[in-house]
Amino acid sequence: MDGMAREHVESEWDGNDVVKVHPLAKKYTFDLAFRLFINVVDVEHVTRLFKHFTLVTTGLFSVPINMPGTTFSKGVKGGVMDENGNFMSDKEISNNIIGLLVASYETTSTDVTSMLKYLAELPHVYDEVYKGI
Repeated sequence: MDGMAREHVESEWDGNDVVKVHPLAKKYTFDLAFRLFINVVDVEHVTRLFKHFTLVTTGLFSVPINMPGTTFSKGVKGGVMDENGNFMSDKEISNNIIGLLVASYETTSTDVTSMLKYLAELPHVYDEVYKGI
């Protein structure tokens, strides 16, 4: 996990003047869950699945109005297709979503974001954490 965290920071964070922590923490959490729970390490494959997953999770946390163009509609549409654009059965959708949600995607990425925010605001704490590394 340590190596993956370092790799993620180098590829996604380094060299940027501004870092949007929460979206990148979500991506890291998703990548980590796929690597640890499903043993998928192909970056391109995980990136494609992440795009579909964000459509579905965005739809879960939106106003449930199923009209074309709404976030909910996009989430519903994104949730019924697999990574090749083929429609999945209800059972496949259920199994895929539940499996990923079990990894606590939202809560983990939010926790990482909060931790980084406080480390940035409290440099003396950051220094102590850094010394521990």
